[in-house]
Amino acid sequence: MMDSTRRLAFARRLKQVMNQQALSNDRPKLSALTLAKNCDVTFAAIYRWLKGETYPDMDNLARIAQIYEVSLDWLLLGESGSQLKFPSSGARTGLSCEFTLFPQGGKTSTHINALSTPVLGLNKHVLEQFLNHKTEHLRLFQVKGEAMTPTAYDSDVICYEPGSFGESGLYAVGIQDVIELRRIDMLGKRLRVSADNPLYPPAMMKAQDLHLLGKALWKIGRI
Repeated sequence: MMDSTRRLAFARRLKQVMNQQALSNDRPKLSALTLAKNCDVTFAAIYRWLKGETYPDMDNLARIAQIYEVSLDWLLLGESGSQLKFPSSGARTGLSCEFTLFPQGGKTSTHINALSTPVLGLNKHVLEQFLNHKTEHLRLFQVKGEAMTPTAYDSDVICYEPGSFGESGLYAVGIQDVIELRRIDMLGKRLRVSADNPLYPPAMMKAQDLHLLGKALWKIGRI
Protein backbone atom coordinates (compact mmCIF):
# COMPACT_ATOMS: atom_id res chain seq x y z
CA MET A 1 0.00 0.00 0.00
CA MET A 2 1.28 3.46 -0.90
CA ASP A 3 1.98 5.53 2.25
CA SER A 4 0.41 8.96 2.76
CA THR A 5 3.63 10.85 1.97
CA ARG A 6 3.90 9.24 -1.46
CA ARG A 7 0.20 9.67 -2.16
CA LEU A 8 0.46 13.39 -1.43
CA ALA A 9 3.61 13.69 -3.56
CA PHE A 10 1.82 11.96 -6.43
CA ALA A 11 -1.16 14.30 -5.96
CA ARG A 12 1.16 17.32 -6.33
CA ARG A 13 2.66 15.97 -9.54
CA LEU A 14 -0.77 15.13 -10.95
CA LYS A 15 -1.96 18.68 -10.23
CA GLN A 16 1.21 20.01 -11.86
CA VAL A 17 0.71 18.16 -15.14
CA MET A 18 -3.00 18.94 -15.20
CA ASN A 19 -2.34 22.65 -14.65
CA GLN A 20 0.49 22.73 -17.17
CA GLN A 21 -1.67 21.01 -19.76
CA ALA A 22 -4.52 23.46 -19.13
CA LEU A 23 -2.20 26.43 -19.71
CA SER A 24 -0.69 25.02 -22.90
CA ASN A 25 -1.71 26.72 -26.13
CA ASP A 26 -0.85 23.81 -28.45
CA ARG A 27 -2.51 20.99 -26.54
CA PRO A 28 -6.22 20.15 -26.32
CA LYS A 29 -7.84 21.02 -23.00
CA LEU A 30 -8.59 18.07 -20.74
CA SER A 31 -10.98 18.45 -17.81
CA ALA A 32 -10.92 16.31 -14.70
CA LEU A 33 -14.21 14.79 -15.86
CA THR A 34 -12.65 13.80 -19.20
CA LEU A 35 -9.67 12.30 -17.35
CA ALA A 36 -12.10 10.28 -15.25
CA LYS A 37 -13.74 8.94 -18.42
CA ASN A 38 -10.38 8.07 -19.97
CA CYS A 39 -9.37 6.19 -16.82
CA ASP A 40 -12.81 4.57 -16.47
CA VAL A 41 -13.26 5.91 -12.93
CA THR A 42 -15.65 8.35 -11.29
CA PHE A 43 -15.02 12.06 -10.90
CA ALA A 44 -14.92 11.40 -7.15
CA ALA A 45 -11.97 9.05 -7.70
CA ILE A 46 -10.04 11.82 -9.51
CA TYR A 47 -10.85 14.16 -6.61
CA ARG A 48 -9.45 11.63 -4.11
CA TRP A 49 -6.28 11.25 -6.20
CA LEU A 50 -5.82 15.03 -6.22
CA LYS A 51 -6.36 15.16 -2.46
CA GLY A 52 -3.82 12.42 -1.87
CA GLU A 53 -6.42 10.19 -0.25
CA THR A 54 -6.15 7.31 -2.71
CA TYR A 55 -3.85 6.23 -5.51
CA PRO A 56 -4.45 4.95 -9.06
CA ASP A 57 -3.72 1.36 -9.99
CA MET A 58 -0.92 0.60 -12.44
CA ASP A 59 -3.21 0.56 -15.46
CA ASN A 60 -4.47 4.07 -14.73
CA LEU A 61 -1.02 5.35 -13.81
CA ALA A 62 0.13 4.26 -17.26
CA ARG A 63 -2.89 5.97 -18.86
CA ILE A 64 -2.20 9.21 -16.97
CA ALA A 65 1.47 9.15 -17.99
CA GLN A 66 0.48 8.67 -21.61
CA ILE A 67 -2.30 11.27 -21.58
CA TYR A 68 -0.04 13.98 -20.16
CA GLU A 69 3.06 12.70 -21.99
CA VAL A 70 5.27 12.46 -18.93
CA SER A 71 7.58 9.66 -17.83
CA LEU A 72 6.02 7.09 -15.53
CA ASP A 73 9.00 7.16 -13.17
CA TRP A 74 8.62 10.94 -12.75
CA LEU A 75 4.87 10.64 -12.19
CA LEU A 76 5.38 7.95 -9.56
CA LEU A 77 8.60 8.94 -7.88
CA GLY A 78 9.52 12.45 -8.94
CA GLU A 79 12.92 11.14 -9.98
CA SER A 80 15.50 13.89 -10.43
CA GLY A 81 16.45 14.14 -14.07
CA SER A 82 13.12 12.69 -15.19
CA GLN A 83 11.66 15.91 -16.51
CA LEU A 84 8.23 16.46 -17.97
CA LYS A 85 8.20 15.58 -21.64
CA PHE A 86 5.71 17.52 -23.74
CA PRO A 87 6.64 16.99 -27.41
CA SER A 88 6.07 19.98 -29.69
CA SER A 89 2.84 20.01 -31.70
CA GLY A 90 1.52 17.20 -29.56
CA ALA A 91 3.55 14.65 -31.53
CA ARG A 92 4.01 11.27 -29.90
CA THR A 93 7.08 9.14 -30.23
CA GLY A 94 7.75 5.54 -29.33
CA LEU A 95 6.34 2.12 -29.89
CA SER A 96 2.84 1.17 -28.79
CA CYS A 97 3.22 -1.77 -26.46
CA GLU A 98 1.41 -4.11 -24.13
CA PHE A 99 2.94 -4.82 -20.74
CA THR A 100 1.95 -8.26 -19.43
CA LEU A 101 2.56 -9.75 -16.01
CA PHE A 102 2.55 -13.52 -16.41
CA PRO A 103 0.33 -15.49 -14.00
CA GLN A 104 2.05 -16.51 -10.77
CA GLY A 105 0.66 -18.82 -8.10
CA GLY A 106 -2.63 -19.42 -9.88
CA LYS A 107 -3.30 -15.74 -10.64
CA THR A 108 -4.33 -14.64 -14.11
CA SER A 109 -2.27 -12.49 -16.45
CA THR A 110 -2.44 -8.71 -16.09
CA HIS A 111 -2.38 -6.63 -19.28
CA ILE A 112 -1.75 -2.92 -19.62
CA ASN A 113 -2.48 -1.71 -23.12
CA ALA A 114 -1.43 1.21 -25.31
CA LEU A 115 1.74 2.14 -23.46
CA SER A 116 4.44 4.18 -25.14
CA THR A 117 7.87 2.68 -24.57
CA PRO A 118 9.55 5.98 -23.56
CA VAL A 119 6.69 6.63 -21.13
CA LEU A 120 6.88 3.24 -19.47
CA GLY A 121 10.63 2.87 -19.60
CA LEU A 122 12.30 0.05 -17.71
CA ASN A 123 13.03 2.12 -14.63
CA LYS A 124 14.38 -0.04 -11.82
CA HIS A 125 12.41 1.68 -9.06
CA VAL A 126 9.14 1.64 -10.97
CA LEU A 127 9.42 -2.07 -11.70
CA GLU A 128 10.31 -2.88 -8.10
CA GLN A 129 7.39 -0.88 -6.79
CA PHE A 130 4.78 -2.62 -8.93
CA LEU A 131 6.28 -6.08 -9.12
CA ASN A 132 7.10 -6.03 -5.40
CA HIS A 133 10.34 -7.62 -6.50
CA LYS A 134 13.99 -6.61 -6.41
CA THR A 135 15.45 -6.33 -9.88
CA GLU A 136 19.15 -6.95 -9.28
CA HIS A 137 19.03 -10.57 -10.40
CA LEU A 138 16.39 -10.34 -13.11
CA ARG A 139 17.37 -11.04 -16.72
CA LEU A 140 15.93 -10.05 -20.10
CA PHE A 141 15.89 -11.78 -23.46
CA GLN A 142 14.11 -11.28 -26.77
CA VAL A 143 11.79 -13.87 -28.28
CA LYS A 144 12.84 -15.26 -31.64
CA GLY A 145 10.32 -17.04 -33.84
CA GLU A 146 6.66 -18.00 -33.41
CA ALA A 147 6.87 -21.05 -31.14
CA MET A 148 5.05 -19.34 -28.25
CA THR A 149 2.35 -17.58 -30.29
CA PRO A 150 -0.10 -16.29 -29.05
CA THR A 151 1.45 -15.98 -25.56
CA ALA A 152 4.56 -14.26 -26.90
CA TYR A 153 5.46 -13.08 -30.38
CA ASP A 154 8.71 -12.64 -32.26
CA SER A 155 10.71 -9.71 -30.78
CA ASP A 156 8.74 -9.56 -27.51
CA VAL A 157 11.00 -8.86 -24.54
CA ILE A 158 10.78 -11.37 -21.68
CA CYS A 159 11.97 -10.84 -18.11
CA TYR A 160 12.82 -13.88 -16.02
CA GLU A 161 14.18 -14.60 -12.56
CA PRO A 162 17.05 -17.11 -12.61
CA GLY A 163 16.21 -20.27 -10.71
CA SER A 164 15.06 -23.87 -10.91
CA PHE A 165 11.68 -25.45 -11.64
CA GLY A 166 9.11 -24.82 -8.91
CA GLU A 167 5.62 -25.04 -10.38
CA SER A 168 3.96 -25.34 -13.76
CA GLY A 169 4.26 -22.18 -15.81
CA LEU A 170 6.35 -20.20 -18.26
CA TYR A 171 10.13 -20.49 -18.08
CA ALA A 172 13.22 -19.30 -19.88
CA VAL A 173 15.17 -22.29 -21.18
CA GLY A 174 18.35 -22.74 -23.17
CA ILE A 175 17.78 -24.50 -26.51
CA GLN A 176 20.77 -24.87 -28.83
CA ASP A 177 22.56 -21.89 -27.25
CA VAL A 178 19.47 -19.66 -27.65
CA ILE A 179 17.21 -18.53 -24.80
CA GLU A 180 13.62 -19.51 -25.49
CA LEU A 181 10.30 -19.16 -23.67
CA ARG A 182 8.52 -22.45 -22.97
CA ARG A 183 5.65 -23.78 -20.88
CA ILE A 184 6.83 -26.45 -18.43
CA ASP A 185 4.73 -28.94 -16.46
CA MET A 186 5.71 -31.86 -14.24
CA LEU A 187 4.22 -35.15 -15.42
CA GLY A 188 5.28 -37.95 -13.14
CA LYS A 189 9.06 -37.81 -12.91
CA ARG A 190 9.52 -35.96 -16.19
CA LEU A 191 9.01 -32.42 -17.40
CA ARG A 192 6.81 -31.68 -20.36
CA VAL A 193 8.34 -28.81 -22.33
CA SER A 194 5.80 -27.34 -24.70
CA ALA A 195 5.26 -24.40 -27.02
CA ASP A 196 1.89 -22.65 -27.25
CA ASN A 197 1.95 -22.78 -31.04
CA PRO A 198 0.38 -26.18 -31.94
CA LEU A 199 2.80 -26.53 -34.86
CA TYR A 200 5.57 -27.23 -32.32
CA PRO A 201 5.12 -30.61 -30.59
CA PRO A 202 5.89 -30.92 -26.85
CA ALA A 203 8.90 -32.84 -25.53
CA MET A 204 9.23 -35.00 -22.41
CA MET A 205 12.55 -34.55 -20.63
CA LYS A 206 14.32 -35.41 -17.40
CA ALA A 207 15.02 -32.39 -15.24
CA GLN A 208 18.78 -32.89 -15.50
CA ASP A 209 18.59 -32.82 -19.30
CA LEU A 210 16.79 -29.49 -19.47
CA HIS A 211 18.78 -26.25 -19.44
CA LEU A 212 16.25 -24.32 -17.39
CA LEU A 213 17.24 -20.72 -16.72
CA GLY A 214 14.40 -19.33 -14.63
CA LYS A 215 10.75 -18.37 -14.21
CA ALA A 216 9.27 -15.87 -16.68
CA LEU A 217 7.74 -12.88 -14.90
CA TRP A 218 6.56 -10.43 -17.53
CA LYS A 219 6.85 -9.37 -21.15
CA ILE A 220 6.68 -6.24 -23.23
CA GLY A 221 5.18 -6.83 -26.64
CA ARG A 222 4.26 -4.67 -29.60
CA ILE A 223 0.57 -4.15 -30.35
